[in-house]
Amino acid sequence: MRPLTPLVLGLIAVICAAKVEDECMVATSCGQCIQKGPSCAWCMDPASPLSSRCQKKTNLEASGKCMKENIYQPVTGSESPPTSFRIGDKGHHNTTVMMEPQIVTMKVKMGEPMKAQFKYKHVRPAADPSAINVQLQHSELPSDFQVKFFIMCKGKRMETKRCDDVPDGELMDIEVEVTLKDCAKVTGTQTFSLGVIGYRGVAGIYINPLCGCECEIVRFHEKASHFCSGTGNLICGQCQCDKEKGGNKCECPLAQYGVKNYKELEDKCREKPGSPICGGNGKCNCGKCQCDSIQVSGDFCSCDNTSCPVGGPDARQCSGRGMCKCGKCECEEGFERDDCSCETSKDKCIENGKECGGNGHCECGKCVCNNGWTGAFCAATEKGVKKGTFNKTTTVTKKEDATTKSSSECGDDDECPLNQAIDDDAPVEDSELVVRTTTEMDFDLIEQHFHLQPPSIIDEPVIVPAAGSQSQLHLEKEDAEAEEQSSSSSIVSIATVLLPLALARYF
Repeated sequence: MRPLTPLVLGLIAVICAAKVEDECMVATSCGQCIQKGPSCAWCMDPASPLSSRCQKKTNLEASGKCMKENIYQPVTGSESPPTSFRIGDKGHHNTTVMMEPQIVTMKVKMGEPMKAQFKYKHVRPAADPSAINVQLQHSELPSDFQVKFFIMCKGKRMETKRCDDVPDGELMDIEVEVTLKDCAKVTGTQTFSLGVIGYRGVAGIYINPLCGCECEIVRFHEKASHFCSGTGNLICGQCQCDKEKGGNKCECPLAQYGVKNYKELEDKCREKPGSPICGGNGKCNCGKCQCDSIQVSGDFCSCDNTSCPVGGPDARQCSGRGMCKCGKCECEEGFERDDCSCETSKDKCIENGKECGGNGHCECGKCVCNNGWTGAFCAATEKGVKKGTFNKTTTVTKKEDATTKSSSECGDDDECPLNQAIDDDAPVEDSELVVRTTTEMDFDLIEQHFHLQPPSIIDEPVIVPAAGSQSQLHLEKEDAEAEEQSSSSSIVSIATVLLPLALARYF
């Protein structure tokens, strides 16, 4: 079996601490509070605004809502009367005392072990050779307590009632540990005696269970207290109202709220039976919860308004663009997602009137490109060349006839159409020219051509011969420059020149 890691042990400790806290806060009276656990304490301050008077003592002190002198927690301990005999003294019936003290009184809270220490001097009687061993004996133990015995035997503390072969005159330490198992069953002070076989003297152990509060004794009640609107008794700082009234200060007529007693009125402030009033985060005001803080809300003050997701550059709750309500963000208009980090407007994704260039979609104010596309507006391929530099262009080409030759066949023949210059000022006759549209697929082929076979000199402008004249193609030019060139009537369309060259390379 693998050992538990420190992280797991820490989580277990936190869960256990939370469980103790819940058990304390469920208590509705001082006596119940003390019985919930050794760490629980009760606030007896009648002016305290606390929704639950029973909490861990450390929490009550840190809250600042209960005066320290009014925080009640019974103090456990054990003590002996100063009149106890010491070892070696002559005790009752003129016998030599071999165990001290003779009486121990213990105050024990449920679940908290309490120890009593004894010393014993072992003397071997000459007439009893078997008395070399120390064997503890006791009367019947109280059933509502767990009792353990420990002996310092041969230098080791052992949970046992026997230690063998003890030297004559040995001074031994004996310890008794007592734990109260259940306050509901114990009644009054419990006692039992402890001794050693062979020694006539015994010690008496008296156990007082701390299962209530002294302030609950009738003589300490403040009847018809002004703190209780004159219609209830103040007990341990809390109002116990007359039959017709309820509330923290007996200010609520029960009949008006449709209940028969104060318990039913309080239960209206519990999310479920047995849970703390208003989740421990508020006060019950005539059957309705009033939360202690604006950071907590809900019918039972169970909604934490500080536990929403964080986001944004500053890691703020709800990204600083919404309100946290009961652990969930309510985003401002124009934002969405659990942490309000997503902008719903698509304005930042629009370029030239198109969302993400038609090659992606807008998400939270940013373009998310389709496969094969990249860039802020998805306008470039993943190879890094920007698409759309050449849009659909209408080009004018010489109509081929039966005598048209390929470029390899023309050579230096001036009569070859490919070697004849185009006169820009000459009239264009429909019978000699064909108007066609260069498609995006054609330009994809041109781009592929230059990717596969880049120019040998990449730092200089690429010069492409075109029917007796020169046309420069600068691959590094921006879209605006390319459009300005294509619009000039004095320059032959780039596409008209490049397309036949690209197709000639491929075919």
